[in-house]
Amino acid sequence: MPRRLVQYSRNEPCYFCGTAPPSTNEHAPPKMLFKDVDCEGITVPSCATHNTGKNGDDAAFVLALCQATTLWQERYGKKLPESTQSAVERIVAGVRRPKQVTKRRFLTDPPEGLDEHNEHIHMDARVPAWIKQLSAALIWSALGGYTHLIDWDRAEVWSPVYHSGSTARPTAQALGDFEGIARFEELVNRQHWHEGWTEEQGYPHTIYQFRICLSDEQLRGLPLTIIKHTFFTWGTWYAFFCGSWRTRKSLQEFLDADPR
Repeated sequence: MPRRLVQYSRNEPCYFCGTAPPSTNEHAPPKMLFKDVDCEGITVPSCATHNTGKNGDDAAFVLALCQATTLWQERYGKKLPESTQSAVERIVAGVRRPKQVTKRRFLTDPPEGLDEHNEHIHMDARVPAWIKQLSAALIWSALGGYTHLIDWDRAEVWSPVYHSGSTARPTAQALGDFEGIARFEELVNRQHWHEGWTEEQGYPHTIYQFRICLSDEQLRGLPLTIIKHTFFTWGTWYAFFCGSWRTRKSLQEFLDADPR
């Protein structure tokens, strides 16, 4: 049986909090990430708080991603496909500079030769909340409606590439943090992962893709689900959340269905 993504309807409650309709049309991820890219996209019903109320966070997060992508290429000699590089440049040119996005020193005592690279992109935007909302929208599109059985406010967000602190740190502390990050990411990536459903909607995987893990682990007696979001092939954020066993069964059935 072919699987079918559910799209926006103004008569459905908000995908994130369940606020009663009428709802507005929210794109997941936001349209500005795919400027001038021809893709169908995923749309979900949203209340004002979880749509227009986060527009500033959308702009801050997307611009910070683009700026960090440029730094990533410069520091590590990486090169994006030409079409993706063009997309990054169009986004940077078209997004008004939010005050929430700044460059900050990363280390208080950088080793010799690293001082010129001692900076990171800092966002005052609510990054964990932004990732939670994106995760909730993707799950809504698979389940076909809002469910109170997932408490998104209790979800956890983690990234191996995002430094949430606003102040620089000593090199020794940073090295210790990096070792812990590498171990944890290796542990998470050993899980069994399913490909997400963004490519079915025409999203270029070099701009955004996600994978989903229906983990065998449990929290508070409920099954753990993990979504791995990847932007511009390198920027990774994980969302960890629990739902009911009925929700887990519905997600498994969706993933088992024929995507064509």
